[in-house]
Amino acid sequence: MKLSTAILAATAGVLGFCATSFGSTVTFSNPNGLSAEATFALLNGGNSLQIALRNTSSSVPAGFGDSDRLLTGIAFNMGGVDILATGSSVLTGASSYTLNFNPSGPGGAQNYGANYDVSGEYGFGNGSATGTLSGFSGLTNHVSTNTSHTTPFGGPNLDGPSGLGGPAGGLISTAGLTGFGDGQGAIHDEIIITLGLSSALADLSFLENGARVEFGSDRFFLNGTPTSTTVIPLPGPAALAGAGLLLVGTRRRR
Repeated sequence: MKLSTAILAATAGVLGFCATSFGSTVTFSNPNGLSAEATFALLNGGNSLQIALRNTSSSVPAGFGDSDRLLTGIAFNMGGVDILATGSSVLTGASSYTLNFNPSGPGGAQNYGANYDVSGEYGFGNGSATGTLSGFSGLTNHVSTNTSHTTPFGGPNLDGPSGLGGPAGGLISTAGLTGFGDGQGAIHDEIIITLGLSSALADLSFLENGARVEFGSDRFFLNGTPTSTTVIPLPGPAALAGAGLLLVGTRRRR
């Protein structure tokens, strides 16, 4: 798969910026109405990977139950770089919220709003732990609510039994809310995944190895297509020095 790259070169050239932040969006879709979007970004000098994962499904396929419509996992291949529990977290998105969450099971649900830590409902896998999952074959890293070959990130139990309880805790789209029951915990419709890494990544070229999302528990898988990669420049020494000279010049003119 080819990555289409948009570089903010003009601004960087004029202001002397240095590119230190990278982002890439991958889309997943099927004619049956299921779809998702994942935006990847490098943080902390490439030592952390952040993924904004969202269920964008426009409809629920015929025969899909409550759990089947939930986006429960994403897999990719970082080429030998592993996900670590240390430095990792999962939060609800900036405008997201939970539905039917209850640590004791169905009934008496508690709901949580935006930017809430839901790490206890998710886990990760690396290497053969990912590759042996039939739907993630050929990929080496995954994040999921499902238990198979998945190590919990750890955190408070917010929904269902202690530990991972997937598909519970998966993502539901706005369209998926129609007809959704009150016995299945879910998040509408985005999570922000931050992953500590075993070694730093220089860029997001690993996305050319493929990415895949899972709905339900082995109910449906979608392959991703990278749509864009953006290099976001941050102020470098030259820009800061220039800003200082401008301030000096302004003071001298007073």
